Amino acid sequence: ASFMIQSKDAYNNVRGVGGDLFVVRAFSDGCQTLSVGRDFLCDGFSGTTDPIGTAATDLNSPCSDQALCAPYPPQVESNGPNLHGMLVAGGDYLNEVTGLSVKTTTETKMVLPFPNSSATVLSISPSEIDIDDIYVGATIEFSGATCPATGSATIIDYVVAPTMNEVIIDASPGLTPNATCEYYIHPSPTTVHLSSGASEVSGTYDNYYIRFTSGACNERWTKVKSYKGGMLGQVKAMALEADVAPWMAGSVSAQADATNITLGSPATATSQTYRGMYVTVKDSLGASMGTRKIKDYQWGHAIVEPALTASSGASTYTIHGWTDGGMACSAAATDTF
Repeated sequence: ASFMIQSKDAYNNVRGVGGDLFVVRAFSDGCQTLSVGRDFLCDGFSGTTDPIGTAATDLNSPCSDQALCAPYPPQVESNGPNLHGMLVAGGDYLNEVTGLSVKTTTETKMVLPFPNSSATVLSISPSEIDIDDIYVGATIEFSGATCPATGSATIIDYVVAPTMNEVIIDASPGLTPNATCEYYIHPSPTTVHLSSGASEVSGTYDNYYIRFTSGACNERWTKVKSYKGGMLGQVKAMALEADVAPWMAGSVSAQADATNITLGSPATATSQTYRGMYVTVKDSLGASMGTRKIKDYQWGHAIVEPALTASSGASTYTIHGWTDGGMACSAAATDTF
């Protein structure tokens, strides 16, 4: 394609008769799309993997004969949304932060403060993430030389309070932790605690994109919803976006009450597959009954927290994934990003 620009001065006199001719040639964008990372052959970063981190081997790609997808260029903050309504907050390559890792189980842990309502209702540090239910589905581990309840339990409720956040754990392990116990919250599909090298300032990584470079979540990425930094003895916790992008949808087979639904195909029946992930439930008219955390999943039955808006009428479900379009992933201690 070509176009010509004819220059004129302030008095409308033609300058440079004949104008300047510009020739435009179209080049392949290397599978880059406006919807970042949604191309089934590209993850938007390394260029050769799909959203679940496996190698792209399809040689008949619609936009690349070799199925080699170019990495995305440096991104700066956009002035407005693109055609998909997406805003780029910046931080990829330009102003990127590298060399961070997930907190290990041997680093300084938080100590359970008093008071505890019971053996299963525990007060934890007020410096934890201040989003209700964000830790639901995560595993909390107790330790300490004098702790009477070393072991692990599942967080089934999390309530943010001004001076002391509260978790409720499942009672099955029979643990009775007290204020002599240290605790460590393992990574989940929606949270990760950072190692000592991370910023001490809350909000530092808000709206960044986090991409894992090792472990089970290698080459996977999502958006950072919120970051709580802290000095020595406080948490460095990150809330990951896992309640926006749709990942899998189907019909609700049954609804026992406002917290118990049975997921139909294509959901698997394998226990705990979706624990800690978000699900949106709608009625037969398409009205939302709420986006909720799955705190327990057994043989197709999802127990959600908090309760749906109604105890009957659930028709469809959508399980949400990470921003890259794939299933929400749980990292592990020492994983890098």
